[in-house]
Amino acid sequence: MKQFLVLNEKKDKLMKKIKLTSLVVICFAVWLLLPIPIGAAGKYNPISNIIWCSTPYVCLHEIGHKLDDLSGWPSKDPEFQKTVEDLHLDWWDNPQENYAQIYAAFVYDNDLLFAELQHFYDWELSDQLLERHKLWLTPPQ
Repeated sequence: MKQFLVLNEKKDKLMKKIKLTSLVVICFAVWLLLPIPIGAAGKYNPISNIIWCSTPYVCLHEIGHKLDDLSGWPSKDPEFQKTVEDLHLDWWDNPQENYAQIYAAFVYDNDLLFAELQHFYDWELSDQLLERHKLWLTPPQ
């Protein structure tokens, strides 16, 4: 009987460890896959390709991040960074933020994109992303 109790205690401890490990794995997966906007108006998660945004303009900015990612990160191209710097559009120290912000500003107002930057953006893919996310971009009536 004593041996049975010892085995039961070991089984209970093992089950607790399995439950705790499962909880940790689930929490990590959620953290990894969901865009969790801690103190931000929007977030793009390049692992899951999920966007979260609070306003249509912020959605455009986050779609800019997604476009950058799906296009192979043109924001990391030294030519893009130099062009942005030469045009005094380097608003952030982070080229990916500049890319997304320039994209959002252009889509919001087509007159704002400089010709020197046109070729860094995949406009066909942009149209697909905008179509896919059009519900987010439509302000409530």
